[in-house]
Amino acid sequence: MAEKKKLDLRSRPKTPPPAAAPVTVQRDALGPDVYKPGQVLDPRYLTPFERQQLESIGWEEGSPVPGNAAELIKAVQEEATAEGVLPVPADTPPLTMPDPIDISRLPAAKQKELYAAIKKAGQYQKQLAEQGAAVANLNPDIAEAVRVADDVARANNPPRGITVVDDRPFRAPQASTATATATAQKPRPKGWPKPEPPAPEPPPEPIPQPGPAGWKRPAPPPFEPPPSEPPSSPPIGDLSDAGGVGITHCPHCSWDLKQDDPSDPTDADKRVYLMAALAGPGHRFARETSLLGGTVKVGYRELTGGEADAALTQIAEDVRRNRVVGDGEWWQRLMDYRMTQAIEYIDINGVGRVYEGVELDEIESDDGNLTAFPALVGHLLTNVLHSESLRRAVGQGYMRFQRLCEKLEANADSESFWNGIGSPR
Repeated sequence: MAEKKKLDLRSRPKTPPPAAAPVTVQRDALGPDVYKPGQVLDPRYLTPFERQQLESIGWEEGSPVPGNAAELIKAVQEEATAEGVLPVPADTPPLTMPDPIDISRLPAAKQKELYAAIKKAGQYQKQLAEQGAAVANLNPDIAEAVRVADDVARANNPPRGITVVDDRPFRAPQASTATATATAQKPRPKGWPKPEPPAPEPPPEPIPQPGPAGWKRPAPPPFEPPPSEPPSSPPIGDLSDAGGVGITHCPHCSWDLKQDDPSDPTDADKRVYLMAALAGPGHRFARETSLLGGTVKVGYRELTGGEADAALTQIAEDVRRNRVVGDGEWWQRLMDYRMTQAIEYIDINGVGRVYEGVELDEIESDDGNLTAFPALVGHLLTNVLHSESLRRAVGQGYMRFQRLCEKLEANADSESFWNGIGSPR
């Protein structure tokens, strides 16, 4: 039995870095064991105070802690204290709020100013209360007009200090004409606008009078049918009534509608697909595609059930690790996984076979992923599909192969679809 071929994608061991020179460990006065001389600190776990103290002695991100960090920090603190650069003197008393002052102890001019402001505020509040009571007794239409006028006035001359906003919902008038008239006759506050008079009622319609003797009502005009719609375009390839050829190209993109769909299965595709489905494990439906004028030939094969599930398992792991963001990137990564495993071989005219696919469980990788899909994608994009144009061409060929498989799957229960291809041998 021939030995199975394997694809080793494990990373090569790297030469370990030289050991750092030994340093004398001395407890730093800043904090616990994380501040040891010669240690490279992670800035994410430093408090603002600790970072400030370390930067004051010349420490930078990625550099080790100096061996005499505690002595340097102490010297910087003593120097700052000696130069008097502290933000607040050490003997500054705590902040206390001043005691309230009785208004009677203020100067007479200040007392008069405060009393006038208090009186003015009280008058303004009283005026607002009176206006609200007066508007409440008005007809709803008039009250709404007054409210709109007040809003315009306040917008043009906004009051200082206090702003009153009427946020009550407006109710549509429900009262009859007689009630509205009686309500409008109530006394209004001085200065309020007069209500608009009600609109006059339309005159009653005239009563039809009998015509003279022998008079007949004129007959209505004859019914004219609406103009008929123009006849629809003839089907593709058929002849119209005028003898012209029907639509042969898409009116939007000029695509040749008579061109065969490359994803339509032929009788040979149906036979190969049926034999692969009935042959059992180890057999897949495959098809060869020619690209770039026949200079590149790619063989695509159908995925096994385990490979399809493994691709979904890997993309779910990528989402959990925040490696993909958004539906577009999620779908593109999943299609990359499926395409790389569906490529059975790649041949180049004059060069030979440049790539030959293997089973997923025969790929060895040590990148820490659940499956070998990420390592296989990186290998193909680096060593085989090295340019974007080649990757897109191979990807478009795979999408056509995928649509072919989907059409075969969709017609699995259509008896007429499989007639005429003969029995598999």
